Amino acid sequence: MECRRCPRSVAGRLQAKSLGKNWEDTRIDYLLSSPLDRALCTANALSDHNKGRPEVVIHPNLVERSGGRGGVERKVTF
Repeated sequence: MECRRCPRSVAGRLQAKSLGKNWEDTRIDYLLSSPLDRALCTANALSDHNKGRPEVVIHPNLVERSGGRGGVERKVTF
């Protein structure tokens, strides 16, 4: 499902669609995504174009400490 409020550029949307088509026959059980809109939109695009339609699982710790507003620190803990 393409996100309506997706902050990706036109080029970014085309890249995500291309990635999905390139991986359409690859078995993917599920996709972990950040809750941030851009990451979630990309994960959904990949799922939409994969024959298995893998579930997109949002993991709250897959975010930048700045919440996607710049900065370089990352928070990735499981």
